[in-house]
Amino acid sequence: MMITLKWIGALCVAAGMALPNAVHAVSARASVSGFGIQLIDLSPTDGIAPAMRMDGVAIGAYISVFGPDGPETAQVADYGAVQRDYPFGSAFSSAAPDAFRSEITLDVRGFYTSAHSNHFVLEFELTPYTAAVFNADLAISTNGEYGYASYAEAFMGAHIYGAGNLGGSISTGNPGGDESSSDAIRFEVRTGSQPTKGGFNVGTYVYANAVPVPEPGTWAMLVAGLGIVGTAIRRQRRRR
Repeated sequence: MMITLKWIGALCVAAGMALPNAVHAVSARASVSGFGIQLIDLSPTDGIAPAMRMDGVAIGAYISVFGPDGPETAQVADYGAVQRDYPFGSAFSSAAPDAFRSEITLDVRGFYTSAHSNHFVLEFELTPYTAAVFNADLAISTNGEYGYASYAEAFMGAHIYGAGNLGGSISTGNPGGDESSSDAIRFEVRTGSQPTKGGFNVGTYVYANAVPVPEPGTWAMLVAGLGIVGTAIRRQRRRR
């Protein structure tokens, strides 16, 4: 009986280790649409035209992939789009004056991909008696299975010197499941008799990791096998 238990346990462990992890597609998408900044003259008779000066501007779309040949990156450092198709999936990212989008899909295990796009302004200066109205529609979605991870985020926000942060973002909270959400972000920056300074960032970020952990059935087979082997060893020691 002891020999039989050992053999049964060993077979369960081996079967658990040999069970293939199912290959599931995992994807993530994020978008910003309808982005715009409207300037309103709060004092039309003061002779100052509404304006927003921007310094330290960075615009672009980026892809980062860890595949069979090691890490690879692709980007466009301006308005435009970058896309890559691989045997294990695809990645896309784009930046336009009023829209940003990032999408990735992985359907073969063992790979990691991320993508993002954004319009970043290190510092802006808004003329006196001016209102700047920021608008954007945000949307995100992820699709995945047990043992895979995906994440999506869309954002638009500003930091006003001396006043704090404005804006918002949406992001997925379940790294291994299906999820989607959307939101409309709107905020306003107003100046008085003096110019107002700040910075802002709008864009998207997504990633997917198709390096699976064992499925529940695989874990159950492994645990059962180890338990049977342990029982057989304990019985053998008692008989000695």
